[in-house]
Amino acid sequence: GAENGAPFMNAPHKAYLPLSRQQAQDIDIFYLDMASQTVDLCISDAGFATLMLPYEATLPEDVKAYSTSQAGETLVNGCRVLTLEEADALQANTPYIIEGMPGTYTFSGAVTNTQDTYTNGWLTGTFVGTQAQAGTYVLQNNNSITGFYRVTAGKEPYIGANRAWLT
Repeated sequence: GAENGAPFMNAPHKAYLPLSRQQAQDIDIFYLDMASQTVDLCISDAGFATLMLPYEATLPEDVKAYSTSQAGETLVNGCRVLTLEEADALQANTPYIIEGMPGTYTFSGAVTNTQDTYTNGWLTGTFVGTQAQAGTYVLQNNNSITGFYRVTAGKEPYIGANRAWLT
């Protein structure tokens, strides 16, 4: 709300904080507006991306989100296969694997994060750009094969803000 057209954060109110039964201190109370943020997610022709938002969001039509907490023991072409759990909506501060039609999808909401990174299952997401660490896995499309590829020392790719990797 607003007082005289000003946002709460600019409209202090007086209150008393009792320090003891015989003392009281005059303090200002400020109502803070939650910072909002818009995040654009670009899904390439490969049809996959990773995403972590600092707020809850509804999935666009024809876009799916997955979390992962385990990999199967069976090997396919020499690789363990991740077990994906489909989500109905995007939870705040939770990294996801996103599948959808190529294009740009825009999300907006009030920021709720208190950390720069969060881990859920095998996925770790970041709100600030960072270099991938050797031994982790990043989503890439190599030779028309989309998957999570192991990061080797000396070849650590950059991971953008609001993206995720496998730990």
